[in-house]
Amino acid sequence: MSLDTLYQIAHFSKFHFHRQFTGYTGITVNRFIQLMRLKRATYRLAFDKDQKIIDIALDAQFENPESFSRAFKQASALFMIIQKYPLMMSFVLIFVTP
Repeated sequence: MSLDTLYQIAHFSKFHFHRQFTGYTGITVNRFIQLMRLKRATYRLAFDKDQKIIDIALDAQFENPESFSRAFKQASALFMIIQKYPLMMSFVLIFVTP
């Protein structure tokens, strides 16, 4: 799902939605979506033993395993932010899941 669709669902302008989202969560919409993709990839890494890491990285819309690994390392601390705002996480998981 694109960001344009999220703005339309929320019935806000792009600027207002981004500003409200960042004010509520402390991170940008794009970063939050990336973290959600990483969180889903983490689940797949832990429980889907038949999948290759490169396949999981590509499904999470990363260009290569190196960028996936780098983002994964950087995101470990930010997963705590997502757990702090479960309502926003469920909203994005509903509308961003491919």
